[in-house]
Amino acid sequence: MHDDSPPSPEAQAFLDEPRPAAPPLTEETAWAFRAVIREEALPRSDRAVARHPVTIAEVEITGVPCLTVTPSDRPSSGTALYCFGGGYFSGSAREDLILAAPLAAHSGRRIVMVEYRLAPEHPYPAALQDGLAVYTALSAEGAFALIGESAGGNLALALMQRCLSSGLTMPECVALLSPWCDLTPEAAARHNPEGVDPTLNPELIQGAARMFAGDHDRASPEISPVFADWPSGLPPCMITTGTRDLLRDQTVRLAQRLRSSGARCDLRVHPHMWHVFEFYDEIPEADRSLREIGAFLKR
Repeated sequence: MHDDSPPSPEAQAFLDEPRPAAPPLTEETAWAFRAVIREEALPRSDRAVARHPVTIAEVEITGVPCLTVTPSDRPSSGTALYCFGGGYFSGSAREDLILAAPLAAHSGRRIVMVEYRLAPEHPYPAALQDGLAVYTALSAEGAFALIGESAGGNLALALMQRCLSSGLTMPECVALLSPWCDLTPEAAARHNPEGVDPTLNPELIQGAARMFAGDHDRASPEISPVFADWPSGLPPCMITTGTRDLLRDQTVRLAQRLRSSGARCDLRVHPHMWHVFEFYDEIPEADRSLREIGAFLKR
């Protein structure tokens, strides 16, 4: 996507905000990062739930805690399994209601958000095991969509690989927001030449990858899905990123890999935007993107 238009005033204000340097991400500091991220996310999620006609409920599916987000003003157009982001070391379903609530409202789908376990207490493959348990249970009810943002996009892609190897039904469509699909040290150390990402830095990515993967090979396709050999017959996919997204290049490579298998993959590279910019409800670009993703899921 080539677009010379400037960012909205709200987005420019976000980009101009001074940000203090964060301490290194280690097993000892992970709890502090979680607290800061949660403090920023929860008010956004509360606003999203208040703004959109949805009902939130806590459920347990095959022993895994989940949140359900159900549109309350229209007949259901199906179900979607949602994987939240946070580098596999932070985040939660409740924190990601800032995205799930509008997506449920715009798509008409009931969204099931899996509350997978986090590293470093629970490194790979704990999150995949939790996601697969919920995926398997939902697949018994019929077809559904799959959504993932950042690390949740990684998890969604890993779930698709498990579907292919185990014979589970593939999702009917997939939406990925800035998916983290390359955890190798080379990718983690790479800077984006298009501008600084105000929400991510290479050191944070490297720390998160180390905590999640542990001693496992980070180039393994189940950990870095950009290296997977994707077959033909994949469901249609929509991927969003931004020109400032630190993960932009790996996201573009993923889209190319999926397209080379014959999949219909709609890649949206939003100018001036950063990693999962849809999370920031103060910018109009976020609302526009979530409406587009919702329309894709509804189709």
